[in-house]
Amino acid sequence: MRKDFLKWQIPVKVKLSIGFMLCLMLLSFMTPLLKGDGPVILKTGNETYYFPKQSSKTIHPDSGWQLRPLIAISEKNIDLKRRLLSPMSISGQGENANRHLAGTDHLGRDVAAGLISGIWYALTIGFGVMIISLFIGIIMGASAGWYGDHGIKWSIAGALIRSIALFIFLIVIIHGYDLLQMFVLGAGAFAFMFCCSLFILVLIFYFINLLEKKRKLETNWIQFPLDSAISRMIEWLTAIPALLIILALSAVVKQQSVWTMIGLISLLTWPLTARLVRSEVLRRKYQPYLQQALHQEIPFWKLLLRDLLPNIWTPLITVFAFGFSGVIMLDATLSFLSLGLPIEQVNWGNQLGGIRRHPEAWWLVVFPGLMIAGILISLNVIGNWLQDKAGAKGRRLKWY
Repeated sequence: MRKDFLKWQIPVKVKLSIGFMLCLMLLSFMTPLLKGDGPVILKTGNETYYFPKQSSKTIHPDSGWQLRPLIAISEKNIDLKRRLLSPMSISGQGENANRHLAGTDHLGRDVAAGLISGIWYALTIGFGVMIISLFIGIIMGASAGWYGDHGIKWSIAGALIRSIALFIFLIVIIHGYDLLQMFVLGAGAFAFMFCCSLFILVLIFYFINLLEKKRKLETNWIQFPLDSAISRMIEWLTAIPALLIILALSAVVKQQSVWTMIGLISLLTWPLTARLVRSEVLRRKYQPYLQQALHQEIPFWKLLLRDLLPNIWTPLITVFAFGFSGVIMLDATLSFLSLGLPIEQVNWGNQLGGIRRHPEAWWLVVFPGLMIAGILISLNVIGNWLQDKAGAKGRRLKWY
């Protein structure tokens, strides 16, 4: 980046917001040190064990020295005997006693441990959704703005093969996760299957383009209105309420997880990035240096990385900040309505949902609500500051 970008005057409230987000990221990495049923370090005789699977409650106190987490209980530890304890309450006796800093919920789970667990879920879903949304939005928006409705010509046979390949790809992605669940395979196998399917799809498109360039396919050509197709898709996704789309897609995906939530929410958030990138590409595509590069037959992806993206990098960072806060709010809303993550995966949204059954448990609203409010305010402060800087300076950020 340029030195003048690094010399921007950062207000105090922006520094506090950035510091708050960095603290949350640090806490998410330190989760094993902050909560858990087992000890962090167990030293018995001449042997030292790090993060042993054995619970600290089942280890005899004379068996050796041990370092326990700050919250010596997991958020998944259910005990109805300690349900709805107020903050700072103590459950158990003697060495089995635990102090619940933020109380417990209706299942007896520690709220403080759930808050720490919620940090990981919020940041993972937020970053995952926004990275996928930026990737899809940049490709879709830049392609729509650059090629328009008359820039892509396909043969009839090539268009038919592309349509069939894309339809099969969508079927594999929609039903592939359920198929993997039948064979007790996890999210890693699904990610591998998705990458392989996407790679095969890209190869099919690439070889068809080679055949069309060499005129190996039939000579009947049709123009594909890419700009109109992507614009109509953006309008449909933004016109339909997000909750209705989530409900429809949730009926297809039988088992929710962090990765399915990232995929579902990503389908709703990329149009904002695509609309911004499309407008910026339309505004710059007729500049002389881009037209000269077009006549030299420089590939579109080189123009995108070298000339287009550096000019719109600051608005994209702003979209990332505002979109991140929107993703966290949507994820919390879905979990609050029991449409998001399963109840055994504790996050801020399903912690808030406990207040519907027990309105007297005020701590189920205050502590998760403060976490959600803090991260939303921080991201919006950072987003507003970036938006003001981008509007006032209009800088071109060089990142290559």
